[in-house]
Amino acid sequence: MSASSSERHPVELLAEEFVERFRRGERPTLTEYTEKYPELVIAYLRATLEASRLIRERPEELSEKLAEWTGVEAEICYAFHGPSGIQTRDYTLKPEYIDAIRRAEQSLRELKKTDRPLDVNSLVNDKYIREAAKEQGLDYEAQLKNYAPAPFTKNAEDTNSPVTDIKLAGQIWILGEATVRLYSTPEAALTAASKAEADGKKVRVVYVHDRASGTKLFADKAWFVSGGGRLDAFLLKTDADAWAAKRGGIVLNYPDAQKAVGARLAGKI
Repeated sequence: MSASSSERHPVELLAEEFVERFRRGERPTLTEYTEKYPELVIAYLRATLEASRLIRERPEELSEKLAEWTGVEAEICYAFHGPSGIQTRDYTLKPEYIDAIRRAEQSLRELKKTDRPLDVNSLVNDKYIREAAKEQGLDYEAQLKNYAPAPFTKNAEDTNSPVTDIKLAGQIWILGEATVRLYSTPEAALTAASKAEADGKKVRVVYVHDRASGTKLFADKAWFVSGGGRLDAFLLKTDADAWAAKRGGIVLNYPDAQKAVGARLAGKI
């Protein structure tokens, strides 16, 4: 026996209605439904804002949960959703995003991938997310002007001070530890990882940040420039080569960077 309408979620009922109309040859638009049921749109957006708050406050715990739910490794989830991660937690519709949608729509028409123009201004607006943010007690206007990545909220383990430049940050996640360790530099992170492994601990992952863009990287996939007793990390070898040519230093892959750090740790160089 199917559940009565009163027992089913309103979104489920609307989705069923949408599909039935589509099968009858109608072409209902999402805009039609959002304007008719704005409270459902806002409720959904409030849920996403709450999810963002939780992952900002408990990134490791939620990354583990995401791994359970999606099958994507927790280390990858953290790289995207953790502090200063690859994926921004910005909830505002910034002008650059809307301009990008306009350019995409224009490109689709020029490539003849669509047979009619799309009114981006009527379809893309922030009225619902503005209202959801207001109900969550968030300042939408302030966030709209904020382009900074989600900050690290604790001090670096090696300096006991905040990390002010994410391009220099490094992190390691030790198996069995609830939180990811933060370090002020890539060499400090690699040194800590070497010490942990020497103590018999398993390092789940080491993160560094691209020296040019600040993008979070998996250290074992990065390139490094060693010079002046420090390491700078890069996503692309061409960027590492250019940095070394301009400032001096040797370009290393991750295994060689580990060896260099290990040698320094052993007092050999």
